[in-house]
Formats: sequence, C-alpha cells, structure tokens
Amino acid sequence: MNSEIMRQYLPFMPDWTPYLMYGILFLAVAVVCWMGKVKLNNYNFTLGELLKETRMAFKYHKKEIKERFLSYIIAQKKVRRMKLSGFMHMCIFYSMILLFLGTFLVFLEQDILKNFGIESLIKGKFYLIYEVVLDLSGLLLIFGLMIALYRRLVAKPAYLRSNWESYVILGSFLYIALTGFVLEGIRLALQPVPWGIYSFVGFGLSHLFTPLSQYTLGMTYVSIWWSHLVAVMALFVILPLTVLKHIALIPLNLVLLPFDQAKAKMTTPFKVTEMEELAEDNELK
Repeated sequence: MNSEIMRQYLPFMPDWTPYLMYGILFLAVAVVCWMGKVKLNNYNFTLGELLKETRMAFKYHKKEIKERFLSYIIAQKKVRRMKLSGFMHMCIFYSMILLFLGTFLVFLEQDILKNFGIESLIKGKFYLIYEVVLDLSGLLLIFGLMIALYRRLVAKPAYLRSNWESYVILGSFLYIALTGFVLEGIRLALQPVPWGIYSFVGFGLSHLFTPLSQYTLGMTYVSIWWSHLVAVMALFVILPLTVLKHIALIPLNLVLLPFDQAKAKMTTPFKVTEMEELAEDNELK
C-alpha cells in the first residue's frame, strides 16, 4: 500500500468550514457547561465540592474505580443481564465508542498534530482498517437503533415507557448514522479511488449516486454535511436535559458511590444514582 492512501479532510467543503464548525462546537460546549452548572445548583451542590469528592475517590480508591469501570462500563456487566435490551444497548454503546474514537483521530491529526508538522496518522494500511472498522461500527449502530425502535413501536413491553424525547433521540442517532454513510457514498461517487471498496457501505451507495451530475452531488454533499453536524451538536446540547445525561452521570456514579456497596444510595445531595435508575427503567433500555 502506498502513502497516497489517506483520509481526505472535509472534501468539497468551503475553506472557512473548520472555523464555523469549531465556533458552533465552542458555543455548544459553553451552553452544556452552563446547563450543567444550573443542574448542580439545583442539587445544592457546587462544582468545587464535586471535584473534591472525585479527587478524594481517586486518591483512596483508584483500584476499585478501575475495577468498576472495567466491569460496568467496558464489559457492560449490568446490561448483559437484560437479554434483548442488553444486546441492543451493547450494540449502540460499542459502536458509539468506535465512531467517537474515529472522529477523535481525525481531530487529533488535522487540528493538533498537523500544526506541529506531524504527518498524517490515518494513511496506508491503517487507513484501510480504519474505514472497515468505522463502516462496521456504523452498521452496528443502525442495527442497535432498529432494535430499540422495534421494542418501542412493535414489541412494546409493559415496563418500557416511550415519549417524544426517546423518539427524538433515537431518530437523531439514526439520522446521523445514515447521513454518515450517504456522505461517504457521495464522496466516492465524486472522487472514486481504487481502495474505495474498503469503505464498503459507502462504496455500495456510490453506485446509486454516479448518474447524478457533479454539481448536484456537490451541493447535496454540503447540505447533508451541515445537517449531519447540526444533528450531532443538537444532541450534545440537549444532553443535560434528557436521559442522555446518564452517559456522563453513570461513570460519575461509579466514582462517587460508597465503595463498600456499589448499590448503596449516595449521602451527598448530588444523587447521580437517580439517573442510573432512570436509565435502567426507562429510555434507551
């Protein structure tokens, strides 16, 4: 494999795209931080107190925290007991981790290492493996989301409560996954490469787009790219307001719960276990 095999960064997008993209990201981070501060105030709990308790937990219980994360976060011990919903949860969880890592690698390469003159990381054989893994991850995510929608729309178990929030979240994740593949397909239709087969989902879709003109494909790519970004940012912004906050609160829960009994209620005013119970009994279960 030669060094020309590498990932393209923001193909077909205007040169000013990164500036607006990161402007939106910084605004979204600011909004989420503000909403997080409001949430802490509602619990009569300051950020300083939260950081202090977290620091003390890591100081005296580093080994136990590591064991909890390996068991409940990495190995997904709790959700594995829930059969179909557990399988669904693991499909979504592991695929999201891999997709996040793939996105982070692009950020690391293009926005940090490149400024220090470090050559591309995502190239050659690694790039081909990268593309296969991300396509598999995208399919796994869609599969998990379809199971989630099936349980809510068809199976409808009595204990599962559905509302507009759950459908908005699942629908948004599904839109992000599908548009990601569409963007990949348009990219390969506009700029076909010999190694495009490694992006196997996009490669298959590219054959559907080739009859369209380059102008139409280019405009469609730009439009879908921005809608994809807006959907990602919107999910991030609503994180503190929806069941999605268990993404942050459950890991925090594993750090702050008493270490003599992982199921015990916290004695602090900031009861992160409430979100863990909600996650188990309601949304995305």
